[in-house]
Formats: sequence, structure tokens, C-alpha cells
Amino acid sequence: MTPIRIGNGYDIHRFVGDRQLIFGRVRIDHSLGLMPS
Repeated sequence: MTPIRIGNGYDIHRFVGDRQLIFGRVRIDHSLGLMPS
């Protein structure tokens, strides 16, 4: 899966902890993490 970059998504990623980020129908697995491009 290709990491999805969403603005300050990394900060949001840290905030949610081990929970999954769900944007509309796009589900992001926390385990993969959001890496800066």
C-alpha cells in the first residue's frame, strides 16, 4: 500500500495512536504509518 500524505497527517497519525484513520472510504492502516514524501 502506498503511504497517503494528508497535510499534517503525520501529526494526526500520532494523535490517533493505534487506531485507524478513516477518510471517507479510504482506510489508512496505522501499522504502515504516514511517511513524508
